[in-house]
Amino acid sequence: MKRKAERLQRASMNAEQKSTKYWKASHEGAEFLALGEPIKIGHHSEKRHRALIERNHNRMNKSVEFSNIAEDYTRRAEYWESRQNEVNLSMPESIDFYEYKLAQAKKKHEGLLNGTIERAHSFSLTYAKKEVNNFTDLYNKALKLWS
Repeated sequence: MKRKAERLQRASMNAEQKSTKYWKASHEGAEFLALGEPIKIGHHSEKRHRALIERNHNRMNKSVEFSNIAEDYTRRAEYWESRQNEVNLSMPESIDFYEYKLAQAKKKHEGLLNGTIERAHSFSLTYAKKEVNNFTDLYNKALKLWS
């Protein structure tokens, strides 16, 4: 998962660089266009003037497009980074992980039962038992899959 996040970050940087390149290119003839010179209909410069405006418009559209792509890659990279430390049944190390989590859940449940851990609300014991059952189920599945 870490490699996936790194790959997405590189793609985001590449898209951002392309966006910047198109943004800079969209400023071609900026000095001329900043003067506010109108397009002279029928003049020999009309075609070039319209082409310049169209080129800059297309480049700006490409810049925005690549900027949106970069944001998407960044969002996806952040998602995979957040899942980097996650363990699930598709991994062989899930046996040890779920065994550890089951032991923690049992310890918490026992503490709530005998009063060493204070109950935060009336369903604390119920939720603790549900957590024990959940991790027992996951641990058994991991054993079946990876033993």
